[in-house]
Amino acid sequence: MFDGIIYRTVGETQRLLSFTLISISLVLSVFAISANAEASAKTIQSTAKQVALIELYTSEGCSSCPPADKWLTSLKSSPDLWTQWVPVAFHVDYWNYLGWDDAFAKPAFSNRQRLYNRQQSISTYTPGFIVDGREWRGWFRGKSLEGAKFSDEPGVLKATIEGEQVSVEFSPKTLSGSSSGQKEIHWALLGFDYKRPIRGGENRGRQLVHDFVVVDQGRLSGVANGDKWTGNFAYQTAAVPVAKQYGIAIWVSEPGRVKPIQAVGDWL
Repeated sequence: MFDGIIYRTVGETQRLLSFTLISISLVLSVFAISANAEASAKTIQSTAKQVALIELYTSEGCSSCPPADKWLTSLKSSPDLWTQWVPVAFHVDYWNYLGWDDAFAKPAFSNRQRLYNRQQSISTYTPGFIVDGREWRGWFRGKSLEGAKFSDEPGVLKATIEGEQVSVEFSPKTLSGSSSGQKEIHWALLGFDYKRPIRGGENRGRQLVHDFVVVDQGRLSGVANGDKWTGNFAYQTAAVPVAKQYGIAIWVSEPGRVKPIQAVGDWL
């Protein structure tokens, strides 16, 4: 009987030890999953100072556009990328009549440029640069953005990216004109390193390289949350032309107004 008691005690100890090891393993797995989830979440944030949205209106059908596209590509190596400015390339569709349909062109992009014409008296042409909501002809004169001054302090724009889900929060500076009234949140999914052989139009026979291409976009009304405006959206890289790399650009504006108030962006 004594031996039997010892045998059952050892067996129970073994079962208890096995259960304990399994429990520890489960706890460690939960911590690992939690840590990975936290690591996958990425937060990008502007300062209160103005971050300029650089908009290039371009087309594969326009022979004057490739040099402007190349210049925009050069901003990938700028130390001020994403911190001082956020570049985006809107491909317009009004050059398609020449015999080459730009695969990245959308009527909405042409309409955005025309809205600048109506609201800001900015001419509609390609290549056309708009920086911080203002027409910028410096590129045509060989000028650099390095000397551009963005002195406004509209507030902090922050985005938390987790997978393809994005949460946005804009905190206007109290004394800024942007602190009152409804806000719209805009976003653009950007594709990089597209190499395109052109078989028609003014660029026939050339291979063009495109970066910062707006391949998808959206907008939503900000929700008032105390002294902040918030919103959530999702993007899908599977639904756009495949790129070697993607980025995101986010900006806020007044409802119905095309001029951006604040911008933020980063690589995905």
